[in-house]
Amino acid sequence: MTETARTLVRELEPRIAYTQSDEITLVWWVPPDGPQAFPFDGRLQKVTSVAAGLASAAFARAVLAQLPEKAHLLPCFDARVWQVPTREDALDVFFWREDDASENSLHMAARARHPQWTLHGKGLAELHELLHAGGVNWNDYPARFKRGVYLRRERRSRALTDAERTGIRRVAGRGRARWSSGRRSWSWTFPRSARWRTPWRWCSRARTRSCVPSRPARRTR
Repeated sequence: MTETARTLVRELEPRIAYTQSDEITLVWWVPPDGPQAFPFDGRLQKVTSVAAGLASAAFARAVLAQLPEKAHLLPCFDARVWQVPTREDALDVFFWREDDASENSLHMAARARHPQWTLHGKGLAELHELLHAGGVNWNDYPARFKRGVYLRRERRSRALTDAERTGIRRVAGRGRARWSSGRRSWSWTFPRSARWRTPWRWCSRARTRSCVPSRPARRTR
């Protein structure tokens, strides 16, 4: 699940992700110092469907790599997206999920050592006592098993390797195309490896700006 959450963070770029058990929670918000680029311009149906598909594909890939004996099973995730008015409300969601993770962790630890019928109707304090009686301290478990896992994107600077520099030089060649509209002709340049992708850089004699042409461009030599 951690690898699945990491894929969602990389592809959908939420501010924070949290995973516990079989659930993943993502959050986006508008920071005070500027706008946040929401995935797919904030279209809820699009975010919902793509998040579920990405999670299913990423989980299947992780199972194939780490548990090949389970690779014949077909994982399937669902997703839902909702809005809250403040960041404090979003924080409450994480508190709620983390409390649920701690309770689930305690129950699983107790069930691993005691029959199900002996645990029926027992509260959290009684489960702790049962574990202590067997010489197990729940607090000694790793934090990710007790509380879940948080992930976030971080921007770091580092020196490029020789292989990365070589790769940059290979795609440094430039292509050129032209597009005419009325009396003026515009041109833009783009890397050969990303030909016909948007957005493009186009310019006139007096100024340079970014745009996406309103009609398909014709490739010229």
